[in-house]
Amino acid sequence: MQSEPVTQVVSSRTIVPIAHPLNASLRVPGSKSITNRALLLAALADGITRLHNALFSDDSLYLVSALQGLGFNVEINPKEAIMTINGLGGRIPAKQADLFIGNAGTTARFLTAFLALGQGDYVLDGEARMRERPIGDLVAALGQLGAQVSATPNRLFFSVQSKKALFCM
Repeated sequence: MQSEPVTQVVSSRTIVPIAHPLNASLRVPGSKSITNRALLLAALADGITRLHNALFSDDSLYLVSALQGLGFNVEINPKEAIMTINGLGGRIPAKQADLFIGNAGTTARFLTAFLALGQGDYVLDGEARMRERPIGDLVAALGQLGAQVSATPNRLFFSVQSKKALFCM
């Protein structure tokens, strides 16, 4: 069977430079990675932090929800792309939390390290695909820093007592 030759039609357009100075503004969407980092740094800080041009993606909204589940006051304004976090100087208020993070890989890794600062029992879970992602290196690194860490399939379980953590993934 012979295939027909593919013919591609390319249209031409003339680009005419603008002859006068522009007076315009452009808003570039925020970054998921930077938004997530800034959210955690704001939670670690002491006092109110306002993030402008935050990205309202699934990943960042899962992190907002997790921080709220941990007892942080986080207010969001999607229309203005602003998130406001009341940081507690490295203290995690909740002594127990079940946190769902969907399929947010950066959120999983950031929260894994963040929860080692808490003192209580935390469960970190996500979509089935999230449970297949590797996290062993991070768990091992936290263990080297003094957290009591063990890894198993299916989900992360944190039992943090006196700054020692048990992680299962």
